[in-house]
Amino acid sequence: MARNRVIYQSQAVQINGNTVAGVQSVSYGLDLAREEINQFGQLGALDRVILEAPTSNMEVTYYASGLTLAQLGNAGGLLSGAITGHTFPLRVALKSEDQDYATGGTEVVITSGYLTSFSTEASVGAIPTQTMSFEGLDLTYGTSSAVAAPVTTRTFPLQQDVSISLGSAGFDLFTTHAQSATFSFELGVEPLNQLGGAMAYARVPSYPASATLAIEGLAVSGKLGAAIADINAIQQRASTGTDVGFDEYTVSVTVGGVKYELVNASVDSVAFDSSIGDNASANISFASSIGGGSSRSTMRVVAA
Repeated sequence: MARNRVIYQSQAVQINGNTVAGVQSVSYGLDLAREEINQFGQLGALDRVILEAPTSNMEVTYYASGLTLAQLGNAGGLLSGAITGHTFPLRVALKSEDQDYATGGTEVVITSGYLTSFSTEASVGAIPTQTMSFEGLDLTYGTSSAVAAPVTTRTFPLQQDVSISLGSAGFDLFTTHAQSATFSFELGVEPLNQLGGAMAYARVPSYPASATLAIEGLAVSGKLGAAIADINAIQQRASTGTDVGFDEYTVSVTVGGVKYELVNASVDSVAFDSSIGDNASANISFASSIGGGSSRSTMRVVAA
């Protein structure tokens, strides 16, 4: 019988050999960059040619803890591998239309995907989620039995399983009545081309990578003055060229027993918003620039 549609219960997602639990959405495809060939005397294009290698892409959103700390963290996990330029096999498997996914079936495969972005988002009234985006050079479609069914016994964290640490008394305002926290990681990937070939022969990471932690909370009066004073002190110290490490903080958000941490992060922005009918909000953003082993700042994913 021919398939009439594809719905979520008939699919499973595997990243680096691990079936992801709690998947909420997945999208994948190819981007083709074309250039029109035009000439004097002719209004329409002669042709539309591909000058850059097609880029395959995949984005997966799942409940936090859909991948374990060992699969995700620094000791050989996805994030540490991304920083060092490793690629990962990605699979989206498809089974029968009218039953839960079990194993095997038709699948879409990106054999070498670079992790270009990762985020963990938690907010009041919502289940914390994580999103991963990948880029690669290939996209194939075939039949395989490699993707196992996701587990059904894993516990996913809720808003009460989220905590924030900003490492300085001057920023206590932003951990008081926090409403949302977003930890994100970004790494650019550059295609390498050569004369004599139409396709890129490699895609390599473009350093430095960056990681950020953005917090939004209810604005309260208790620590407002301290936060502003701390920012002013940072600016004054930087302008004199003294104590360059003064504005570096170790900040983190813990979601379900996993700590997402920026080491020696700097403050990028502080904002306070208020309008009729809404609670006043306070926002702060920290950032780290991640390079090699001698980088002043870095990112860690560890057990809380």
